[in-house]
Amino acid sequence: MNDQGIRFRIGVFVLTSMILLAVLIILFGRFPTIFKGMTRRYYVMFQYAPGVSVNTPVRRSGVRIGQVEKVELDDETGQVRVTVAIDPPHVLYTDDTPRLVHGALSGDTSIDFEAPKQPQPRVVPEAGGKIQPEGAIKPVAFLLAQQPAGKGAQPAPPAGQRQPAPPNTVFQGASQSDVSTLLAEISRLTPPARDAFLEMQKFLESSRQLIPELRRSNDEINVAARNWGKLGERLDVLVQTNEDKLVRTLDNVNTTIQRVGTVFSDENQRNLATTLKNVSAGSKNLEVVMRDADDLLRDSRVTIKHFSDSLGQADQVLSNLQIASKPLAERSDSIMRNLDESTVRLNKALTELDELFRTINQSDGALRHFIGDPALYNNLNDAASMLTHSLPRIDRILHDFEVFADKIARHPESLGVGGAIRPSAGLKEAPTTSHWRGPEH
Repeated sequence: MNDQGIRFRIGVFVLTSMILLAVLIILFGRFPTIFKGMTRRYYVMFQYAPGVSVNTPVRRSGVRIGQVEKVELDDETGQVRVTVAIDPPHVLYTDDTPRLVHGALSGDTSIDFEAPKQPQPRVVPEAGGKIQPEGAIKPVAFLLAQQPAGKGAQPAPPAGQRQPAPPNTVFQGASQSDVSTLLAEISRLTPPARDAFLEMQKFLESSRQLIPELRRSNDEINVAARNWGKLGERLDVLVQTNEDKLVRTLDNVNTTIQRVGTVFSDENQRNLATTLKNVSAGSKNLEVVMRDADDLLRDSRVTIKHFSDSLGQADQVLSNLQIASKPLAERSDSIMRNLDESTVRLNKALTELDELFRTINQSDGALRHFIGDPALYNNLNDAASMLTHSLPRIDRILHDFEVFADKIARHPESLGVGGAIRPSAGLKEAPTTSHWRGPEH
């Protein structure tokens, strides 16, 4: 086999590999769920669907179960029809409620399917005497797209059991209220709340006007109690002056009671004695009750005054809240737009930081070799050791060079022929008379 044949076969192999790679890229790009099994398609109708696009996640209880496959807008009615693909083995139920959810900070949009809340069953008797639990789950009506002709209505599922929705079921979605909508609702409810507080204030003013009437009634009750006290004193005086007559009267009454006692039984006598004791105790506590009623009226007057002051403060707080929330409601669009731009910039910065760490972590980078290659550290360690051993020798060499330089400075003629003829001992010597002369006197 010559070189030309080998090159031809390699070229055919490379061309075939490129064609297969292109086919796989197109296949996975257009059919991303081809290896996930048979997906179920449902339709969700929204009146307002901001942020929904293809591949928007579909979740149940926070877990992704599918994605948006198609988004269609009906220009005539203004409704948005969203086609969702649910991955197996997940399934939707007829009583699920799709809700469009927006992230408060991230701005991500998703469609969440929420199951209905299970109410506590309460036993309610029927007209026929049977008892059945109240609040049983009833199936929600839904529309079937492309329903086969001649097919009648499906029978209702039994109570308490959820019915899986068949494919191509149309659900009516709901959108999550955003911050501007909530602020608008609060602003709309503020005037009725203020009117209600004004009505309550008027009612309290009317109640305050009734307090003098109650006070007069209390005074009249006190006067009546004092009159009863005076009456008791007069009766006491009357009894003391007519004590003998009363004694005889009591004896006669005693005789009469003894005769009547033969008619009444012992049980009736005990009941009559108990009743008399209760009446006596109630008469003694009447003054205490009236005094407590007076204290209660005074406390009620103070409580009503505090309540009126609290209502005035609450009205002022609501007015301040309306003034503070109005600029926020007007600038909600710009605030959310700035928040979205900041999130995009933060995501871009994190991506660039990830690319920087990935570049540093490459196996052929200089920083990677400097950190992970032990040979460089060993070489630096050996060089430091050699430098440590060489420092004493360098010190001795420098000392000898200093001696040599000093000797040359003292005897420069030793560098010439005289130095070769008269060599010195190599030691520092005192200057001689031939070479140095002192000052002449």
